[in-house]
Amino acid sequence: MITTTNAGQASVEPPRSVTSVFNLDGQTVDVLDLKTLLITRGINVPDEIVERFGRTHRLAPVSHPFACNCLLLPGCIPAHMFHIGPAADFSLATSDAGRPCLTYRGKVVTEVDFPKATSFYEQRTSSGFPFQMMAVLQGLDVVSFPYLWPCQFRLGRIALPLLLSGQHHAGHEAGRTGLAAESFA
Repeated sequence: MITTTNAGQASVEPPRSVTSVFNLDGQTVDVLDLKTLLITRGINVPDEIVERFGRTHRLAPVSHPFACNCLLLPGCIPAHMFHIGPAADFSLATSDAGRPCLTYRGKVVTEVDFPKATSFYEQRTSSGFPFQMMAVLQGLDVVSFPYLWPCQFRLGRIALPLLLSGQHHAGHEAGRTGLAAESFA
C-alpha cells in the first residue's frame, strides 16, 4: 500500500499479514480473531499510555469527544480501540523494553504500535471549519465523515455518486425514499 506522509511524500507500508497467532487463556487465535475480540469486547486504555505515546502517535485521551483511537497489531493490522475502562479483559501496558503492549487478563499477548502523529486534525476547510469536528481518521487508510450535515454539492443541486448523503438528498428531492442498489457498486 502506498500512503502519503504529512510532507506530501509517498511511502510504502509493509504488507499486512495474518500469520501471527496468540494464546488467550489456552485458546489460540490469529490476528484477525484478536482484532475482532478487541473491537467487540473493548479495551482499557490507561491515561499513562496516552501520556507516554500520545505526543508522537495518533492517540488522543479517551475523554476527547472526537477521539477515534486505534492500535496496530502485528502485521500492521489496525484495530479500533473502544475504551471501556479497567473492567476490560484487554488492556494496554508498557513492556520492559518501553514499548506498548496488549494484555489479556493481565498477561502480555503481544507488542503493539499506534499510527504516527498527523497534522490532519489541525487543518481547516476553506471556510474555516476544523477537520477535527467533521472527519475521523480510522485505522491507517480510511477517512470517515460520521456526522450528518448538508452536503455543499447537494445544496448546489449536484449529487455526487460516491457520497451517500449526496445520493440520499438527491433521491428525496426526486421523490424517492431509498437508495438504488447500484449506488453502492
